[in-house]
Amino acid sequence: MSVTDSSTNVSLIARIQSDQRHEESWVDFVDRYGRRIFSWCERRGLQPNDAEDVTQEVLVRIAKYIRSFRYDAKQSFRGYLRQATENAVNDFTRLQNRQLPADQPDSISWLHLIESKGELMENLSEVFDLELLEFAMTRVRSRVSTERWRAWHETTIQGRDNKEVASELAMPLGTLYAAKNQIGNQVRAEIEVLESGSEIEG
Repeated sequence: MSVTDSSTNVSLIARIQSDQRHEESWVDFVDRYGRRIFSWCERRGLQPNDAEDVTQEVLVRIAKYIRSFRYDAKQSFRGYLRQATENAVNDFTRLQNRQLPADQPDSISWLHLIESKGELMENLSEVFDLELLEFAMTRVRSRVSTERWRAWHETTIQGRDNKEVASELAMPLGTLYAAKNQIGNQVRAEIEVLESGSEIEG
């Protein structure tokens, strides 16, 4: 998956995988995941400095999984994101436990950290929803014209006025409404496919 223009490729996963615009994508990635992971760490009793360290390490490990992402139609997209996050947390906690003596009190804390993964997944559920939407949008974007995509994206996602966008695109208003309806339906269909983990025969 390659991305060179964030205006036409909206998936954060796609941008993270690309060499271009990586710094900007990383900032978006940290903002999207980092706040929720940090909050989860604090609720597990970690001090702010420790929570920051854990958050950074887990983010790096999640990014590693996402950068190697290849969509498998047999797997739910949300399931992939959850598994990638769990793998990242497991990697981190295994490393921490290897570095702690068995009788060290902190070992118990890391055990509790592992046991609270379900809570982290709940914290990240909105992030998974956003990733799902963006990935669905990227798939639809590859199949439609730039003008029709802009008609839908700028009015539906960016909330701009229909008449203003139609004028900018030199597109009849009726055509804009038709594009919005058709592309909206395609995005919803893609989300259903990604959620179910099976491609539509076709």
